[in-house]
Amino acid sequence: MIILICGAGRVNLIGEHIDYEGYSVLPMAIRQDTIVAIRKNEAEKVLRIANVNGEKYSVCTYPADPLQVDYRISLRMRV
Repeated sequence: MIILICGAGRVNLIGEHIDYEGYSVLPMAIRQDTIVAIRKNEAEKVLRIANVNGEKYSVCTYPADPLQVDYRISLRMRV
């Protein structure tokens, strides 16, 4: 079974509400979005994060067992 999740893209222009910095913003939809596909694989006990643009972004692999995760690792470090 594969689970697909989609999050619509948006940007905030000056206007409608106040952001965390105290400025007014107006959310606006854009064409870009985020799509996540999830599939469980019993043979491999890892979390694999990949991007459709494999030439620009490498695949990241982490242990799926929370007891084996090194929480000092940040996804920002893998960019």
